[in-house]
Amino acid sequence: MIAERQEKSGWGRSVVENLSADLRREFPGVAGFSVQNLWYMRQFYLEYSGHEKLQPLVGEIAWAHNLAIMTLPRELRGQLPQPEEIAALLEGIEE
Repeated sequence: MIAERQEKSGWGRSVVENLSADLRREFPGVAGFSVQNLWYMRQFYLEYSGHEKLQPLVGEIAWAHNLAIMTLPRELRGQLPQPEEIAALLEGIEE
């Protein structure tokens, strides 16, 4: 929703900050709605949406590992396959 609203309505940082506060107020005692986590959720969506073959695999990886994959230093980016390369490798695998 954040990514879509940013695209269509020009949402910015302050809206995400307000959303974080609203979610924490609405769900007291539930962790995970910090501003940083909402930005991570947005990035997660943008990285993996549209890659049907990767989506089931992403669910098998812990959240912390997904964060590490999405934020590896630039100098390491070329050492890991890109989502498109992984999807191509999985093309012939039956579910």
